[in-house]
Amino acid sequence: MAGTTIVEARKALVAVLKTRPGLAGVYVTYAWDGDDRTARDAIWTAFAATGPEDSAETRSAVPVLRANPKRREEDYVFGAVCEVRQMGTTQQQVDERAAFLLAEVENALAADPTLALPAISWAVLRGFRPVAGLVSGALRACRFEASVSVKARLL
Repeated sequence: MAGTTIVEARKALVAVLKTRPGLAGVYVTYAWDGDDRTARDAIWTAFAATGPEDSAETRSAVPVLRANPKRREEDYVFGAVCEVRQMGTTQQQVDERAAFLLAEVENALAADPTLALPAISWAVLRGFRPVAGLVSGALRACRFEASVSVKARLL
C-alpha cells in the first residue's frame, strides 16, 4: 500500500496535460525546475497550493489498532501553476493566454476526474489565485496559482 496518492496524482495530471492539443508548445512539468522562463508558457504542479488553508489529511476507515493494511481515505489539495511570459505583447494578451492555460487544466480534470488512477475518486479545480502581471521592459507576465482538490482511497 502506498503512503499517499499525491505524487501519482500530480504525475497523472502532468501526463494528461501533455496530451491536450491546446497545450502544444506549452512547457508542462511535474515541478518548477528553476528555469527562469523569460519568454515561455508553462504549467507545473506543486505540493503547496494557493494558501495556508490548503493541506493534506487522511482518515482511517477502520479502527487504527487493527493489524494488517487499513483502508484509508485521503482528502488533499495540490497546486497547479499556469504562467505565461511573453515579449513584445500586451498585458491583456498575456492575461488571456494564462486564463486559457487555466481553462485547459480545468477541462482536463473535468474530462477524467479520476486522472485514470483507480485510487482517485475525483480531482477537481477547487479555485485559483491570479498573481498580478509583471512588467520588465518588453516582458509581460501573468500567473494563475490553482488548487486541485483530490479525494482518494488507499486499500
